[in-house]
Amino acid sequence: MRMRIPKRQFHTLLGLIFLILALSSCAMQSAAIRAVSNVMTGSGEGGNAFTSDNDPEFVEDALPFAIKLYETLLQADPENPALYLSTGSLYISYANAFLQSKAALLPITQHEERATLLSRARNLYLRGHSYVLQGLALESPKVLPNGFEQPAELTAAKKQDVPYLYWAAAGILGALSTDPMSSALGVRAPAGVAMANRALELQPDYNRGAIHDILLSYYGGAPASLGGSQERAREHFRESVRLGEGSKPGPYVALATTVAIQNQDMQEFVSLLEQALEVDIEKDPDNQLVNVLSQRKARYYLKNRDNYILDPGASDEDEWAAWDDWEE
Repeated sequence: MRMRIPKRQFHTLLGLIFLILALSSCAMQSAAIRAVSNVMTGSGEGGNAFTSDNDPEFVEDALPFAIKLYETLLQADPENPALYLSTGSLYISYANAFLQSKAALLPITQHEERATLLSRARNLYLRGHSYVLQGLALESPKVLPNGFEQPAELTAAKKQDVPYLYWAAAGILGALSTDPMSSALGVRAPAGVAMANRALELQPDYNRGAIHDILLSYYGGAPASLGGSQERAREHFRESVRLGEGSKPGPYVALATTVAIQNQDMQEFVSLLEQALEVDIEKDPDNQLVNVLSQRKARYYLKNRDNYILDPGASDEDEWAAWDDWEE
C-alpha cells in the first residue's frame, strides 16, 4: 500500500490540515481529520509524488517533513490503521534509500560516517516497523491478538493485510541488515521472514515482486546461522525479475552485492551490474526513485569493482595499493 497524492493536491492538503487543526468543534475536527487522512493514505500499489520522482536529492529533502506531517495526523487520528502503515512505510523507505544506501557507497575507511548512517537507519527501520505493527493490530486484531509486540498469528492474516506484513518484514529485516551480528535483532529475524513468507502466500505478485526483493536481500546477505541461503536468494531473484518484466534494476544489484561478492565471482558481479544498467527505468514511471537509486549503486559498484572482488593472482602489495587508491 502506498500513498497516492497527486502533486497538485499536496499544497491544498497542507492548507486543509492546518485549517482542521484550528477548528474549535471536536466532532468537526475528528471528521475532517479522518477525511484528509483517508485521502493521504489512499490504497493501491501505484506510484505517488515521492516514488515517481527521478530526483533523489529533492525527495530526500522533502521526505522528513512529510513524515512529520503524517505523525501530526496520527496524534489527531490514532485509530486509523492506514495512517500507521503510511507513516511506518515512509520511515522504512527513508532509512533504506537515504541512510543505509549512502553508507554502502562510502569507502570502508570512513568508519565513523558509515557507523553513524547505519545507526540512524537502524533506528528509523525499527520506528517504522513499530508503526506498521500498530496499524496491523488495528486493521486485523486476530493477527496480533495480544498486542503488536507479541508474536503474530499469521494464519489469520488475509490479503488485505499483505501491505502491513510486507512493510513490517521490511522494517525488521532492514534493521538486521545494518548490523547482521546483532543478537537482539537476530532473534527477531524469523518473525520478519515469516511475515514476508505469509505475504508471499497471500499475494505472490505484490507490487511486481517486492516481497521477493526483501527475501532476496535477506537470504543473500544474512549469515548462515540466521538462515542465509544463496539458493533461496537466487530463487527470489528469478521471481522478482520475472514479475518485474524487465523494469527493475534492483534485483540485479542485490544479487551482485550479496551472493556474487560472497563467492568472489567477478564475472557474475560485473554481468549482474551491467544488466541493471541496461534496464529501461522509463518503463516503470511509478518507481522512478528506487530505480534511479539502484542504477546509481550499480555504477558505483562497477567503478569500484576491484575493491569488492579481489584478484586471487594479485600480490599483497597490489591489494594494499588498491585500498590506498580507494581511500584517496
